[in-house]
Amino acid sequence: MEKDEDGERALPNATHNSIRNLRQYVKITSFGSETFQEAHDQIERLRKRLQTQTVDEQVLPINFVPHEGSPCIEAHARYFTDRNLVPYEKRQPFGEFVDPFHVLADMKPDSFIHGQDNKVDYLERTTDRIGCVRHVPMDPGALRAGDIVEIAFCCVAVPIKEKRRLMFLNLRAVTLLDDSVRKAAEARQRLATPPLTPHKIVRFKRRQAYVDIDYSENESERAKKRKQDERREVEYRNVYREVDGQVTGETNEGIEREFSGMHVDH
Repeated sequence: MEKDEDGERALPNATHNSIRNLRQYVKITSFGSETFQEAHDQIERLRKRLQTQTVDEQVLPINFVPHEGSPCIEAHARYFTDRNLVPYEKRQPFGEFVDPFHVLADMKPDSFIHGQDNKVDYLERTTDRIGCVRHVPMDPGALRAGDIVEIAFCCVAVPIKEKRRLMFLNLRAVTLLDDSVRKAAEARQRLATPPLTPHKIVRFKRRQAYVDIDYSENESERAKKRKQDERREVEYRNVYREVDGQVTGETNEGIEREFSGMHVDH
């Protein structure tokens, strides 16, 4: 999201294809538990049952990509559907936490619609004081890797080439059941991480190119440098300089007489 010259929010450059492919996606795993494996196998049985309803077409199995070698389940839902595919369906408003800044609503062209199949509910299961279980809306941005969640989906088989159908899971809801395990792991990680040790930052000052601006602001340092320069000047014993093509030597006393009337401030 960018801002224009007036400070208003400006939509990113998006084509119809990129808007059509915007989706909500979730991938869950339990790292090889038997209960999760049974649910994973149940999806394959649903595919075989769906195959019995399409005699002349083949329903391709879903190839879920494993997570760190463990079986997983993937589901997604697009934010928009082409209006010509659902002419009798009414558009649905975005959830309070799904599009809080109205970015998706402002991006949607008239040729798309946010319908029932595009809507995903994000809920959190809580228990009140009397023990009643409630499901309250939550911000999907609060979900993190490691949370224990429950997803609801429906099976969809879309036709593709050569009398085949591609099956996928259309996401309908994500419910947060427990996040205490993830928070406890984060707390242990913070305790195991050593604190940052404060250290002094050494800054190097670049020497200026001009003598008239290369000086210290401290008057005592300026006087010290001036004395050092004078000491170097009187240390020269024999200085030769060429005058009218002849080289003559001068002693230290002659140089001091020349510099006696000069004052150089560095």
